[in-house]
Amino acid sequence: MMRGREYKISVIPDSVHYGEQSKGLNVSELREKAKKLPPKVFLNDLLNKSAIKFSVHDEQPLPNPELQLRLEKLKKEQQNREYRNMTRGTNVYVTGKSKIAPTSVHTPVVDKSVNKQLTMVANFFISLALTYIVGHWLAGYFSSELAIKVMSGVVIASVVAFAEIYMFFRYWL
Repeated sequence: MMRGREYKISVIPDSVHYGEQSKGLNVSELREKAKKLPPKVFLNDLLNKSAIKFSVHDEQPLPNPELQLRLEKLKKEQQNREYRNMTRGTNVYVTGKSKIAPTSVHTPVVDKSVNKQLTMVANFFISLALTYIVGHWLAGYFSSELAIKVMSGVVIASVVAFAEIYMFFRYWL
């Protein structure tokens, strides 16, 4: 027997053998009748002119109300667990760890990302300024003209700026 479906085999005998029109016999009823037959009468002789009908009954058992309530409870718990996993780290007020009011725009996650971006921008400008100073200072060893010192500082600072921008895009994209 397959789960959820019950296969029923009915044998509809010929009216000659039983004298009335029968609706059909299940296999268990047929076995009982076969036991009551006289010794010289065989079952296959009776079934010669009978029709065999296979029918499928899709009868689902009635669900147990206790199990249904438990199943619904478990489904809700699973959905809540999946939702918490999806939204983990997006709202710190759910966990109650934040001291800032929930209506405020400033959350620790936003503050952390803004702090990281400001640090990168500050590092960019500090490295450019120091590179310009070093380029200007090194050009002083080769020439005393101000234009050459400024030009060498700008060229070296622009090379470092392109390298910083390349690394920035490579890191963030």
